[in-house]
Amino acid sequence: MSGAIAKIKEKAKGSSSSHCILHRHALAMKKMPPFIREVLSETVKIINFIKSRPKNNRLFKILCDDMGSLHTSLLLHTEIRWLSRGKSLICLFELRNEVGIFLRDNFALGEKLCDERWLMKLAYLADIFKKINDLCFSLQGKAVTVFDATDKVEGFKKKLKYWVESIKTGTLDCFPITKGFGEELESDIPADILNEFEVHLLRLIDAFNSYFPKGWHENIQENVWVVEPYSISVKPSSLTSQEYECLLDLTSDTAITSKFKTEKSISDFWCTLKDEFKILSDKAKLILLPFATTY
Repeated sequence: MSGAIAKIKEKAKGSSSSHCILHRHALAMKKMPPFIREVLSETVKIINFIKSRPKNNRLFKILCDDMGSLHTSLLLHTEIRWLSRGKSLICLFELRNEVGIFLRDNFALGEKLCDERWLMKLAYLADIFKKINDLCFSLQGKAVTVFDATDKVEGFKKKLKYWVESIKTGTLDCFPITKGFGEELESDIPADILNEFEVHLLRLIDAFNSYFPKGWHENIQENVWVVEPYSISVKPSSLTSQEYECLLDLTSDTAITSKFKTEKSISDFWCTLKDEFKILSDKAKLILLPFATTY
């Protein structure tokens, strides 16, 4: 890919490139401790055993209907469908009793659904992958800019640290499925399992710091005038003196201030200024042009 990028830049001198933020996020997610891999692997086998066989799938739906279950099916899981994991894990956890009955005489892994310790780990995974899903979906969409994506990733990194501190104190408010299961059992989550959760979160922090290191978004910070033109009081290094003077004129214009507040998106705002402030408008559009993700 780097060779292709080099050739494109050779032909189009003004072009730029960026690494898909969602792809870096997915790479970070794959660095997980053994217990996570084991539970995920077993979960995938259980779900795919039911979903990949039409007869099993029909029988399972009938069982769920008879038991008045909230769900009547599971999401088929494949290795590449990272965005389906959160929903798959939540569905499996909520249907654990039904799946356990269905697999009792059919499949060796069915006994896992009667194992409280295994279910505690499944509940945690359902919680953490739900949070990851939320981040993934927030990074997608045509209106998401590199500024939006950067802010969301940085926010998630801060939350990871908070979750570690919560786990250390045994506070599970951030993990509602896990907390609810503990209350259902009328017992606390064992310390050794909480420690495994902490190890996983610390691994996630290391992975995110590796793929999104300190300073990875410095270029974004230098161009914050694009999304916050009225917060700039000192000339940004990314602007020439002429461009900064244009920015000062722009932010002093009452009509444009009103337009900034009412436009649906920051991209639309800069497009409306293509005639009056062409230099700044062109520069802002080039900064906003790169896709934050390829999804």
